[in-house]
Amino acid sequence: MTRAGGRPEREFADRWRPLRRILELAGTPGELLGMLDDAVAIPVRDELVGGRLLVATDSDGILVDRPLVAAPVVSRVARGATPDLLPAAVYSDESVDHVVVTVDRAGADLLRRGWGSSDVAWQATVEGERTDIDQPRTGGVSEGHVVRRTQDAWVRNAQAVASVIDRLVASDGPEIVVLTGDTRAVGLVERELGTRARSLVVEVPGGARGVATQEVFDARLRGALESHRVRRRGAVVARLTEGLARGRGALTGLDAVVRASREGRVAELVLETTVQRTIGEGPLVWAGDEWSALALTPDILVAQGEPHLREMDAVIAVLRAAIGQDAGVSFVEPGTAPLADGVGAILRWDAGMPPPPAATGGGRGRPWATAHV
Repeated sequence: MTRAGGRPEREFADRWRPLRRILELAGTPGELLGMLDDAVAIPVRDELVGGRLLVATDSDGILVDRPLVAAPVVSRVARGATPDLLPAAVYSDESVDHVVVTVDRAGADLLRRGWGSSDVAWQATVEGERTDIDQPRTGGVSEGHVVRRTQDAWVRNAQAVASVIDRLVASDGPEIVVLTGDTRAVGLVERELGTRARSLVVEVPGGARGVATQEVFDARLRGALESHRVRRRGAVVARLTEGLARGRGALTGLDAVVRASREGRVAELVLETTVQRTIGEGPLVWAGDEWSALALTPDILVAQGEPHLREMDAVIAVLRAAIGQDAGVSFVEPGTAPLADGVGAILRWDAGMPPPPAATGGGRGRPWATAHV
């Protein structure tokens, strides 16, 4: 949503009212509508929040309530057997899973979050030795010994911080590790990191431990994350373009992408950003209950024994299949990638090659309500 300078919770409430009416007319239970009302009414304290993504079911209530930094192109709500996955896919494309490590010579504060979200996913503090971390201010016969002891304490503290970062990288695999804080401590920590973690480091100056408001650092951090996202998107476009030029490893066009999606061969789904404005107006495909049940004509699915068929927006269908087979999703501006029908895919394997063991689909669909406000 576009911020107008007012209170964000009031803006969300204004946008929510017509969307709520749509869900009400679509038969959404009153209890679920009440849950959504309560969620939208929760005060928003972060000035960076530009939108909200909510996903819910009749039986389980709210499953996802995600505050977003990027404002949605339009506010939208949908109810059906399949959730409207486009907002979630856009959020995923805008996200950079990262860890911010703010260090000084006594330890570090670690904060992990995804760009596009205003919530903190994980945070921790590493405290090393606090004695012997200050250099002596005056000379003396023991000054050299004190200096060495102080510098050894810095190194041990840096090793403790680096050990935590290495474990986090090994277990959770963030895309980048942002180092900020005391310049000397940043260098010591980076030197102690393992090869994998060191390869993910991006230094962003200006951060400091124990400081609540850091506008300059926050602006630099947003710039660093946006630069990473641009590089990531560029790498996807390069892989897609190369694969299309070689005639293997990638394909484009709705027919080809639907077939590859049905066969579980998609590693990365690539869509033009214009699809965000054409949901409900574009082509339809036939779909069943499983993520892999999609085709341009129903006869293919009937031959496979699919019992429950319905027409579905093509973008939603290929997104559902991408998420079902754990594929990535990237959005590109029109003209930046050689896409037919605004859609393409980087493949796990090409048609005609022996496939890996078949992926298993999800269960029967449930009534979903998805709001993007």
